[in-house]
Amino acid sequence: MKLLPLLIALTLSTPAIASIDSDLGQFFDGLNYNTTNPQAYKGQAANYYTGGSAFIRTPVRQAQIANVSLPSINAGCGGIDLFAGGFSYINS
Repeated sequence: MKLLPLLIALTLSTPAIASIDSDLGQFFDGLNYNTTNPQAYKGQAANYYTGGSAFIRTPVRQAQIANVSLPSINAGCGGIDLFAGGFSYINS
């Protein structure tokens, strides 16, 4: 009988898969770009050469750079809860 709840939990749970490949794919799919080819032409006064151009716009991403959780303590009839706090930041 103890196996039944475990089997139900395993069949109903789905793994969360996060991959860098899909994140980078979404990033590059969201790029907006425009390019021009290099050119050479001769005018009346001079010869002109251009190297072409590229305008690339990346999607704006909102990232939380740092997160701070302050320490807290709760005491009552049910016991004492103590949280020492925490700090996290994006790793370069």
